[in-house]
Amino acid sequence: MKDCTGLFRWIQLILISGIMASYGAGEYNIDEEIGRIRKELKQVQSERERVKEEAQKDRKDFARYVERQQKRFAAIKTETDSIKSQTRKHQNTSDSLAAHIATLQDSKRQYEFRQDRFRNRLIKGCDRFLEIAGSMPPMASKTLSSSLSYLRSELVSKAIDNVEGINRLAQIVKDLNEATMSIQIMQGRPPVTELQGTCSSLRIGGIFQASADAKETYAAIWTGYDDEGNPLWKVVKNPEIAANIRLAVNIREGKALPDFVALPFGKTDTDVAEAPEEKEAEGDVQ
Repeated sequence: MKDCTGLFRWIQLILISGIMASYGAGEYNIDEEIGRIRKELKQVQSERERVKEEAQKDRKDFARYVERQQKRFAAIKTETDSIKSQTRKHQNTSDSLAAHIATLQDSKRQYEFRQDRFRNRLIKGCDRFLEIAGSMPPMASKTLSSSLSYLRSELVSKAIDNVEGINRLAQIVKDLNEATMSIQIMQGRPPVTELQGTCSSLRIGGIFQASADAKETYAAIWTGYDDEGNPLWKVVKNPEIAANIRLAVNIREGKALPDFVALPFGKTDTDVAEAPEEKEAEGDVQ
């Protein structure tokens, strides 16, 4: 608007200057000059209207622009508030999840601690039963000790879980208990070199084991273990003892009728060696 007013004044100044110049030259025509001035005024008026319309249009465009920007800012603010709300919600969820994870990790550590403690108890149980199995006759001790030693190694290396460990230990203990109350016979290699060929072996519970050669000449009686865990045998050349051992094996196999058989239970090494003819303790083998 200020530009239009300045333009109008500038045109007036030009007209006045033109009139004054015409007067000076003596060529001034008032009608033509008035017509020219009116024409120029119309042009100025038209220009003013155009500038006014453009100004109004600019004001409307600016108002629409401001309105769009305000809506945009409002949408951005709403979106920002929503993002902040979601962020707080996710943060709360994350904190809750972190607390839950910490609780689970603590529970896991407690569970692992209990599992390790129980595993150690199983290992100690294997050690105790290894001592028991190690004091039994070789025919029972070898299998039981091997099973217990293998189970113990797997528990130590954590190759198996505690559930499998307790189940296997329970089965081995059951086998050990059965071994202490069972009679076992075997035909095979002799336990000592003095007995030649295939020999007959007899084990009664966890207290007695003896073997006799096929010729019923030599007998080997288990007497315990040395400091290194090797079995100790008392070898006697006693046909009566050897024959009784083979008879007990045959009765157990069903090859002979049930009968009372004299076996060297509770005999010391001296008893067996020096008095083979003495009446020996009798064992009922069926």
